[in-house]
Amino acid sequence: NLAFGGQGTGGSTAMANSFMQYRQAGAAARDMLVRAAAQAWGVDAAAVTIKDGILSTGDRTASIGEFVAQAAKLTPAKEPALKEAVNFKLIGKDRLPRKDSAAKTNSKATFAMDVKVVTYYAGGSFGQRANGKSDYHVEAVLAFVALGGKKAVKLIWTREDDLAGGFYRPMFAQ
Repeated sequence: NLAFGGQGTGGSTAMANSFMQYRQAGAAARDMLVRAAAQAWGVDAAAVTIKDGILSTGDRTASIGEFVAQAAKLTPAKEPALKEAVNFKLIGKDRLPRKDSAAKTNSKATFAMDVKVVTYYAGGSFGQRANGKSDYHVEAVLAFVALGGKKAVKLIWTREDDLAGGFYRPMFAQ
């Protein structure tokens, strides 16, 4: 938000103040993606179109993601052509449907409480410290490999082992 002299959003001025910046940024990205596709396909940029996340020309099509890396290497146009207001698909439209309503009402939505995250196969955590004298991380990896890399490994150290370890820094192997 340029009204406050820095980058950030907040309050009722965010979109009103930044609308043209977002349009210009979007137009520059669109132009760079079109030019990247045109270069890859050996056609004039005017022959490439983007619709619903798909770049196309003639019988060739590709997702935007396929040209992001190439487009990022291009220099943005100083004044990219902005989309005409008559071609806006969402801006200025009343009563746009929410994309998540159906999934929330028919029990197909996944909520955070429904997710079970399992990330560690082997590890040392509270208590054991990482340092040059400690080899517990080697033990953890060896145990993990010995079990075929699929079973959880729990290594237990004595209080004396723990105190000899030095400063706290949890480690894990996956």
